[in-house]
Amino acid sequence: MNILICSYAYPPISSPGAMRVYHFAKGLADAGHNVTVLTTSNGYSSMISDVIPKEENIDVIRVRDVVPKNRLTEPAAQNLKKETAASGFKRFIKKIIVRIASALIYPDRDITWLLPAYLNKKVRSKKFDVVLGSYPYATNLVLAAMVAKLKTAKLVLDIRDLWTEEAELSGRKGIREAVDKKLEGWVFRQAHGLVSVSEVNADYLDNKLRRYDFQPKIVVVRNGFDFDKIAGIREKLGVRDKNERFTVAYAGSFYGGERDPRDMFKVLSSLKRAGMINSSNFNFVIYGPKDPVVELWAGELNVLELVNFVGVLPQTALFEKLLDADLLFVVTRKAVISAGEMTTKVYEYIGLGPEILCLCQRGYEIEKVMNEVVGAEVVHFGDLENIERVVSTMIKGWKDAVGPSYRRPLSLDFSREQGARELSCFLDTL
Repeated sequence: MNILICSYAYPPISSPGAMRVYHFAKGLADAGHNVTVLTTSNGYSSMISDVIPKEENIDVIRVRDVVPKNRLTEPAAQNLKKETAASGFKRFIKKIIVRIASALIYPDRDITWLLPAYLNKKVRSKKFDVVLGSYPYATNLVLAAMVAKLKTAKLVLDIRDLWTEEAELSGRKGIREAVDKKLEGWVFRQAHGLVSVSEVNADYLDNKLRRYDFQPKIVVVRNGFDFDKIAGIREKLGVRDKNERFTVAYAGSFYGGERDPRDMFKVLSSLKRAGMINSSNFNFVIYGPKDPVVELWAGELNVLELVNFVGVLPQTALFEKLLDADLLFVVTRKAVISAGEMTTKVYEYIGLGPEILCLCQRGYEIEKVMNEVVGAEVVHFGDLENIERVVSTMIKGWKDAVGPSYRRPLSLDFSREQGARELSCFLDTL
């Protein structure tokens, strides 16, 4: 098939959305489809890779965004020490402009890319059987719907995050929500297929689509890890010896405590009082932005000396540190909107191979996934007795172990490559 993928974000941007689209494009091309990607030439992101992925068999059309968003973001490449008070004032004004624009521009900040992308001569000259748009943002879906209608092609929507459901579940109401529902309905009614990242989100979408006369097919294609990258790191580092201290690692943000690790801290405090762990034999390492709330909780629960805030690391260096850990810790938000949340980091944990401890709400999507993973344990918020049982058992096993630490065998399961294959099979059914 001739397939067009519409996505503002694409490598060298290395955000999860950009990499999901890239692996879709690569996997579909490897499966024999003629793949074109419509993206920006001057896209903005805080996540830029220094490696350009291979795309010999992918036709990438890069269209310039009329309003380069990087002009309105913090000047990351500048030496902040040399900035004057005047430049600081300019950054303040830019922040104000961004906030006003965010409130006024509809449907989102990517809208300034839509018209030049839609009018691109190369896009208009090509034939497409399928057009796929990837959310977020809504502009990608609107653009995909417009091109699919122009080319009388089948429309497929990759819904990474729920659209109007996010507003409903978070309690937000108003004119913006009503307009969003109209736009969403216009796009969804044209769709032949919807791709969701989780079964929970797929159920939400299925209930929504019942109101339409024509219901598109839905498939779950989860996010995943980059198999080649993880395989290379595991091969490079080889068999890992036992650490001098039992090391728990967490990667990512706690979002001001929305991802709440206090149950874990309470268990560590209990094990510390029992004499099982101390700063000489235990280390809880946090890779990511330092969260003052989490640091405060660690102090209040008397485990601050067990916790090591490292900060943000480049991805390869981070993966090497995570691979070296004895236990990888993941915690979800408690909000209902997070029931279907499955971050890319979780799949990278799976690919890297150490044991995993997941703290989550009962019945959330992540619990279903973790139950399929060998060497992963799921515990629920508030169940301190079970959390302590699992953690103490892992620590005792580490103390008694002789030789290398446990590592899960590397498999294509939960990889982005596997997800691309699943998408290819789905498109064949439309």
